[in-house]
Amino acid sequence: MGKRGMPTVPALREITGTTRKARHSPEALADQVNMVNIEKLPDPPDTLDERACAEWYRVGTALHAAGVLHNIDSFFLEQYCFYWSLHYDLKISFNQMKGMDEQTHGVLVRGLHGPTRNPIYREMMSAGREAEFYGAKIGIGPSARSRLALARQEEETTSVGAKFFA
Repeated sequence: MGKRGMPTVPALREITGTTRKARHSPEALADQVNMVNIEKLPDPPDTLDERACAEWYRVGTALHAAGVLHNIDSFFLEQYCFYWSLHYDLKISFNQMKGMDEQTHGVLVRGLHGPTRNPIYREMMSAGREAEFYGAKIGIGPSARSRLALARQEEETTSVGAKFFA
């Protein structure tokens, strides 16, 4: 059997509704026990630039308020912020180039063997995909937010019913 993708955090499985008892290996349960909600959003790492730090506080505050930010999520949040900032910077550069070329709008440039895709455009799209990937790992996005709202609604419904039928 080949390598599989990066394992999903058990709490994120609960949010997405894909958790099953068969998936809970002893190691996964041990990881879940060690995974705790953080009390306060930590400061961003020194490796992030100013724009990435602003994104750290913007997204981190929202995730913390929603109760889905755990002690093991800082790497994913850092990577999301780094790639988001990189995508933003490349988008600014690309938009400046776009205005210079009325025919291809900056998507194509002259290469050694004729027109080729603009390297800034290629890197901008790659950074956007990476930001999307890491963002999905920590639950950023409309679908993750709707799943979180449904999970909380089911939890409240279950607890209200348990009060009456216990």
